[in-house]
Amino acid sequence: MGEAKAKSERLAQAAMSSGLAMAVLNSAGKAEWINEAFSALTEFESADVLGRDLFACLKVVEDGPFELSRVQARMALGEGGRFRIPARTRSGARLWLEVDLRILP
Repeated sequence: MGEAKAKSERLAQAAMSSGLAMAVLNSAGKAEWINEAFSALTEFESADVLGRDLFACLKVVEDGPFELSRVQARMALGEGGRFRIPARTRSGARLWLEVDLRILP
């Protein structure tokens, strides 16, 4: 059991220190975890988004309702996909998110 836990902790550390912005959402689209690269890109810290609708925080509804509906439909079906979604940082700057949606068991 100790080896599995060590491997799990190493994978978590790799995700946390990745240069790619990452977020883990639950099936309702609420943020459960973000990494440092996500915070650097979007200006949102964990306390700002955890437990909240991540797409609403990023104002995706305002700037990209069609793409957002595609993402939500894929999530509801338990399917992944790749999407480009217009969003905004915490300070309001526009950006494009390249979303690689993966559904985890």
